[in-house]
Formats: sequence, structure tokens, C-alpha cells
Amino acid sequence: MLHFAKSITAANPERNYGTLLVHFEEDGAMIEISFLTKRKTDLCTMYVAKHNIIYLFEQKHAEYASRYQKMIKDLRYPSPEMERHLSGYVPKLVTECRLADGGKASTLHQNLLLPELFRLFLPESPERDAPADFAKWDQVLEDSYGERKFIPLPITEEEIYSRSGTLFPRNE
Repeated sequence: MLHFAKSITAANPERNYGTLLVHFEEDGAMIEISFLTKRKTDLCTMYVAKHNIIYLFEQKHAEYASRYQKMIKDLRYPSPEMERHLSGYVPKLVTECRLADGGKASTLHQNLLLPELFRLFLPESPERDAPADFAKWDQVLEDSYGERKFIPLPITEEEIYSRSGTLFPRNE
């Protein structure tokens, strides 16, 4: 669904977390979207919220938003079985928004197939005690995925650490 927005701005642009303010042109409505982190790329600024990812493209890169949206909409699977297995890993386009300045914003829903304990742990804020945080992280991993298994691989130190080994063949 295409919406028209006067603006999308971060409430505290200097922080890597916070709130996006979206002011819609059609009815003047304003919504707030809390985001956990943001990342600036060459083409857009990506805001990661709890269940969605918002890509904000400047006017000069708006064509990339359209291409990305088309790529997601046009994705087809060769069989229903493959779609059933892979569709949970592919983001779904929730909404697109054209900005008054000609830029574009896309909201994608990322339905990550993660164990519930792991998914709930990710947005938590860290405590001030790093060893306690690590212990909690370690426990969440084990509770989510089970006991760790270490499987020896038939690989030599030379293959791992050398650029001349088989893992890093020389370009000639």
C-alpha cells in the first residue's frame, strides 16, 4: 500500500536507537515507530524495529527503493515445498511511503524463524556487568538451540592459517 508522507524524521538523530516520527500527508496523522538500531548505507538509512525494518531512501536514491520493492514482490519459488521452507526467511513488504521531497520509505516485516527465548533476548538492553551479560547470552543460546556440539573437521593448521593452503588458493 502506497502512502504519502510529509516527513520521516528521527526524534534524536545523533543516537543509534530511538523513535522515528512519520507525518502523513493524506490526513495529517503522525505515528511514532520505536527502533532498536539504525545504520546508514550508501543508498539509505535502515532503522531496525522489533518486528520491522524501515528503509529510508533520499530522493536521489528513490529508484533503488522501487527496484527492491519489485524484487520482493516478484519473488517466486519453483515449488510449494520450497516456498514453505524458505518464505519465513524472506522479508515481506508491509508498506511503502513516498515522501514530500521525492524520497521513499519501505517497511518490511522480517519474520525471522528464531526460537522464542532467543528472539525475546535480542532486543533487551545490556546490563552494566559484561560477564553477567555473557553468561545470560550463553544460557539463552543453550536453552534455544540445545547443548553445544563440537565436531572435528578434517582440516590442517596450514589450510586454516596459510594463504597458500587450499582454503585460500592463490589467484594466478
